[in-house]
Amino acid sequence: GANVWLREFEPSLALWARKRAVLALMGAFAEAFGRVPARALRYGSADAPRAFVRQFRDWSRTGRWASPEGEDYVRALAHVRVPVLAVFGAGDRLLCRPLSGELFHRRMTGAPVSMHVASRADLGYDPGHMELVTDARSRPLWTRIAGLTDLASTRPAGSTTRTWMVSESPGQVGCRGVNSMSARSALRARKMG
Repeated sequence: GANVWLREFEPSLALWARKRAVLALMGAFAEAFGRVPARALRYGSADAPRAFVRQFRDWSRTGRWASPEGEDYVRALAHVRVPVLAVFGAGDRLLCRPLSGELFHRRMTGAPVSMHVASRADLGYDPGHMELVTDARSRPLWTRIAGLTDLASTRPAGSTTRTWMVSESPGQVGCRGVNSMSARSALRARKMG
């Protein structure tokens, strides 16, 4: 799922305060050591360099998710037209909890996108942010996603299918979503077109 910490995507004041505290700690680590050891802390798959942490912290302070050149990524979400599947862990209590992810994904209004909250119901446990991709108990989810990727690559040109189904459980699909790479691509496409 998307992981942009902006106040508009975090309705809980208590969790927003916690996120700001984590960002302050990340900033202190980055300034002191040139990076945040995200991998060692089990908060990510790679360490976060100082420049990224500064930018992430600035987004949170200003309430604007923007490029260093000032391009507004949140506004660009409405221009994304590629299919996106957003998957969140029911056990993610901070990094990209499902409600925050859903609020973020609602900003994309023109793309065929679905959201799935992976949980005890389909995996036997409530995965956190990184457990979605690192815990072997998530293998059934990985298999379903791989099947969707195969399905998407074989869809006929011009298909009007609007939703990728990960789960047929009611309430598990139907939100709109994007990641930052898609937002950047949309901005580039808008400039070229």
